[in-house]
Amino acid sequence: MSSVQEVTPEVIDVPEVISGADRWLAEQRAKVAEIAKEYVPHEITSGDDYRESKRARTQARKAIKAVEDARRQQVGAIKDAVRDFEAQVRDLLTPLSGVDADYKAALAEWERLTIDSRTQEVASWYAETQGDVAAMVPFETIWQRYAHAEKWDLYGANLVQVEQDVAGVVESIEQDLATLDSAPYEPEDKANVKTEYLRTLDLSGALRSADEARRRRERMAEVERQRAERMAEAERMAARAAETPESAPIATDATERPDEPQMPVKTPTVAAGGTVAYVVTVPREHVHDFAQAMRALGWAHGKRMTDEQMREWESWQRA
Repeated sequence: MSSVQEVTPEVIDVPEVISGADRWLAEQRAKVAEIAKEYVPHEITSGDDYRESKRARTQARKAIKAVEDARRQQVGAIKDAVRDFEAQVRDLLTPLSGVDADYKAALAEWERLTIDSRTQEVASWYAETQGDVAAMVPFETIWQRYAHAEKWDLYGANLVQVEQDVAGVVESIEQDLATLDSAPYEPEDKANVKTEYLRTLDLSGALRSADEARRRRERMAEVERQRAERMAEAERMAARAAETPESAPIATDATERPDEPQMPVKTPTVAAGGTVAYVVTVPREHVHDFAQAMRALGWAHGKRMTDEQMREWESWQRA
């Protein structure tokens, strides 16, 4: 902060043209009044009167022009004087330009130091007096959650009142923890809720997070159960198919054909690559289940017979 500056008043003389403007204007008003009194138009009644009126008009116009010229000259002189005067006073406040900003910065710094000192004192009091809650919840968590709403971070906050408010928050935390202890949650869910609550001090948010985590686990468990059922069913169907005494070298995807006959199968044929190709007969009501089961196995592959393959297979079957 800069030191207070001693300022010596500077007297700036007002230009004569400005200070004498009222006097000049009064003189011009007097002239205008004399011209108006001297030159009065009237009805012309004779030739001499006509010629006299023409001369009077010429003289009146000269007098009016003289006043107008003086007016313009005076206005121009005053404008020039004003511009010069403005230039002189433009930097009048320059020596004081930083005073207000410096005061403001110094006051803000003092307020910051005071708030920091008070906050540290409350934090020490909290750690020494608030027992288990202080061990589980850092003071910074309480400060971030409540300081702005409770106005603890203002310069005018009272130390004793802030400590009383913090004690009230601690009581609320203890009540919330007791509520969680008695809640009908599984141990894992209860531990997760407590961890989230102690991190945020937001009981509703912690409960929502726990519920979402529980629902995710349930969905995953259901997916795994259904997958296991499909795998087991596929293995059972594969085992039954392997026990069938006959098969043909053409594979099918078990898609239902309305006119597909239930045909006997012959012995399996080993295809290229060491695989065995089957023609499997499936009851019509289980066609979809069979296709799903085969897909779930991962190592079983097949496709539906074409009409030509069907004819070849029937021919081979009759042979």
